[in-house]
Amino acid sequence: MSTRPDSSKWPGFPGLSGLSGVALVLLGLLGCPASEPVARARCQTDGDCLEDSRCLFDLTLDEAYCARLCRSDLDCQPYETCEGRRSDPAAGAEDQICVDRIRECQPTERCNGLDDDCDETIDNAGCTVITGCTSDVVCGAFSCQAPEGQADTLCAPPNSAATAEPFAACQAPSDCSNNLCDHAFCSPVCDPLRPEFSCLPGQSCVEGLAGLGAPPHNTCATACRGDADCAGETACVWRKTAHTQDVHALVCSTPPPNRKPLGAACSGFRTGDDECESGLCFSCRCTRACLGDESCVDVTDGFRCIPRRLPYGLLEYSFRVCSTTVSVGACGGGS
Repeated sequence: MSTRPDSSKWPGFPGLSGLSGVALVLLGLLGCPASEPVARARCQTDGDCLEDSRCLFDLTLDEAYCARLCRSDLDCQPYETCEGRRSDPAAGAEDQICVDRIRECQPTERCNGLDDDCDETIDNAGCTVITGCTSDVVCGAFSCQAPEGQADTLCAPPNSAATAEPFAACQAPSDCSNNLCDHAFCSPVCDPLRPEFSCLPGQSCVEGLAGLGAPPHNTCATACRGDADCAGETACVWRKTAHTQDVHALVCSTPPPNRKPLGAACSGFRTGDDECESGLCFSCRCTRACLGDESCVDVTDGFRCIPRRLPYGLLEYSFRVCSTTVSVGACGGGS
């Protein structure tokens, strides 16, 4: 079988930082990305194949070729899946075999590491780049990524040099297969309308920490009620969800760069939220969620942990916020 999709065919992936380097990636893709033929050994019986393979009569492709035995998708190439198939029609047993993910030949080839048009070549020259992805579902053997210098998310080859598994802790984007280390762990891009397809139980789908010039995107983050629920360098921050109307969530996340710290003056509830690394401007200060009667001196003197209602359009959220009981005029907004 052929080798796994090679990220070297996509200059800039992985680990190439900077606007100009990554911008060249999409320009190159729209021109003529390198293609990869699928090498299949033809056969008539199992005896024509290696010991770890079976002769598969593929009715979709109308041909017979040697297919590798497997126990899970991890034993197969990225463009394949491990399925129960009967190889030799005369045999009674059904084997788990690596077969192409694409089972219906499409009229066009998309850049996704799969052979969409069934011509035995992966990602032909001129394949269509998949942009605007909201999860890995549409990316085939690729992953949905948000590279700097691009106007939108796109499907791109996984980072072959990644050192961290999905949902494992990370220190830098290059640690992750999709080059996204948004909330101190490697997270897939998630669809806020269907977060259960991408995120783990107890997680929320919220806006990721887009780098300079990177497109808005959502990634999974652990839900929280206050800083006590978060570990390491993360804090419980108020984070909006991209591509939705007024949807927010409290999540454990690395505070975003170039924002005001707790206690700093901000312009007002809602309008000033993005000014704060905590994601919340209330009582004219960058503040945070809190629990019970905990102290709020880290925000500013005079603030207390008070139950608040926070209206965002048609949505209203209710939780305790470090704030003041004094009327604050235009810097209020909640109640």
